[in-house]
Amino acid sequence: MDVILSTDLYKVSWYDPEHTIVLAHVLKRWDWDEASKVMSLVDAQFLPMERDGFAVYLFERGTNILPEGKSTLLKMREHLLSDPEKQRLVIIVNAGSLVETILNMAFSAYKLANTKSKYRFVRTMADALNEIKQYKLEHRTA
Repeated sequence: MDVILSTDLYKVSWYDPEHTIVLAHVLKRWDWDEASKVMSLVDAQFLPMERDGFAVYLFERGTNILPEGKSTLLKMREHLLSDPEKQRLVIIVNAGSLVETILNMAFSAYKLANTKSKYRFVRTMADALNEIKQYKLEHRTA
């Protein structure tokens, strides 16, 4: 894995040698400032891409709760409005039911049905890789 950025709270890296999967591994509980930095950094990796890419957010046990701070829906909306062209899926591993519920509320509240269609919630990294594999089979991406 080629590391993009690593701190004591998270590690962002390329998961695969082809640089099509960006993995944001959340190691400890974070706040909205840190979450925004990570989400922006992950999204930025897709801007120069000429092929399809995938974002995976992997939450360690105990970190799968919302970031600390206020304005949860507004912060989520900010990020959800960013939709890099070549980012085909955003897969959230071990998100926890609260995060999944709040994200679904944000999709509905802000009428982001197109954005919602690329989000997947799974329990393991193996499940995330299966989602990517399935997407590639269905869409014949390289």
